[in-house]
Amino acid sequence: MKELEKNIIKLEKSLYHNNQEITDFNKIDVQKNLFSLIRECIKEKNYIVNVGSYEFNINPSNLSVKYENDETVVEISSEDVYYETTRETEARFFVIADEDKEIYPSDSKVIKVTGIVTNIDGMCDEHYQFELFNDDNNIKNYLSLIDGAEYQAKDIETNSSVIIRKEIFISNPRTDVTNFFSNSNIIPVTYNLYEDNYVKNIVEKEYIPNNYSLLIPTLDKEKSNVSFLYNSIVDYYTEYLNKN
Repeated sequence: MKELEKNIIKLEKSLYHNNQEITDFNKIDVQKNLFSLIRECIKEKNYIVNVGSYEFNINPSNLSVKYENDETVVEISSEDVYYETTRETEARFFVIADEDKEIYPSDSKVIKVTGIVTNIDGMCDEHYQFELFNDDNNIKNYLSLIDGAEYQAKDIETNSSVIIRKEIFISNPRTDVTNFFSNSNIIPVTYNLYEDNYVKNIVEKEYIPNNYSLLIPTLDKEKSNVSFLYNSIVDYYTEYLNKN
């Protein structure tokens, strides 16, 4: 095994335990292993390395540290601090029916709604995809735009699928997608996989807490960790220049 690979593994062990991220890692241990990794990277002229969810660019002219997983990106460079989060909302189903019943067959006219909430450098949006099944109507016939919402991704829009975007703030009350429906014959249901049918929801949807705090995380810990790692690289080069 090359020395560079050994140093990557040592740093990874300081950042992870049993494949789980250590949010409150030992800074002294991490910095020691990071310095060893930087020395080896300089020797090998390999300036970009990945350690778990972290990417280090240790090129003195373009220093950066990026933390990235499926839901979160935090990057600090010599020019900028960038962060991004994506969180999915629960999928919801609605039957279009003239008759109010407890059970609806699987071939009923159904609207499925899925959503994501994004925070890109403090700009927060929610995007909901509305999909219509077993119905030849245009799905927009059932929808109404409210509170500054707008249709998005029109290049991939179809009669049976549209995306609605709305700007939000963390303290806003959560959007209930039922407010986008213009037709009163749309009934919230749950899909029963075992019976292959839809069951009417008796209890109305309630969000606790009724804001976006669970979908727009502060990222305080991630920002702090990335900042520490970035500043550690800066400290290494500062010390290196002082000695030379």
